[in-house]
Amino acid sequence: MPFYFVGREEEQKETVKTLDEGWNVILTGKFGIGRTILVKHIASLNEIQWRFVFIDFLKTPSNICRNFFKLFPISWINFLF
Repeated sequence: MPFYFVGREEEQKETVKTLDEGWNVILTGKFGIGRTILVKHIASLNEIQWRFVFIDFLKTPSNICRNFFKLFPISWINFLF
């Protein structure tokens, strides 16, 4: 299902500028203010240039780690040493 993005031009501009400068970006704020849709919109416009990772911190820590390691497979032997 497609999503529609309206507004938030200043936040979008600042986020893209920060990414262009080589910095990582973490968006924080209260539930329901549109962080996810903002990041998904920026990702859809720039998916070739940058890699985006979405982590839902409302999940349990074990669930977050399991999903993270699916995206970025790491050998536990290398990870532990």
